Amino acid sequence: METSPPDAQHEAYTHAQTERDVPATVRAQRISAALNRARGIRGEKWSEIAAGARVSEPTLRHIRATGAMPQVKTIHGLESHFGWSAGTVLAIYNGEPAPEQAPITNEPAPPPGKGFRWAERPDGVTDYYLTFEIGGQEVDLRIADLDGEGREAMQAKLLAIKRRTSSLKV
Repeated sequence: METSPPDAQHEAYTHAQTERDVPATVRAQRISAALNRARGIRGEKWSEIAAGARVSEPTLRHIRATGAMPQVKTIHGLESHFGWSAGTVLAIYNGEPAPEQAPITNEPAPPPGKGFRWAERPDGVTDYYLTFEIGGQEVDLRIADLDGEGREAMQAKLLAIKRRTSSLKV
């Protein structure tokens, strides 16, 4: 994570703290929109963001709802969790756009092996995998059983996709 000298961080924090001409509702809209966008990109729950940023869920809710200026440790926690450079949260409060982010997934890697296989995620959803070739390239296709259809139904779906794609060229 990129950091700036403590004096620069304090100066930026003080500037944002004393930006009294910006209504709290505007600050709340800015930070809430940035956090909602980052949350959507990452596919996380608010509880996961709070845990990752090492802040309480009520603190995170309060910041989003009121636009209250968070403590320096909360700012650092949010920036660290989202992979933002130092000063990003304050920049958002001051009207700058949040940085672009690539999606981050915490999904498990496919289980080893080839052919049809499956693995259960920590959230209880089972992912099913099928390894096959398309145009000479090996692909590992994954689908998640979100509706609890079961192993046979998911295997049938993967095999149907394999049949439809086997003549494609990569």
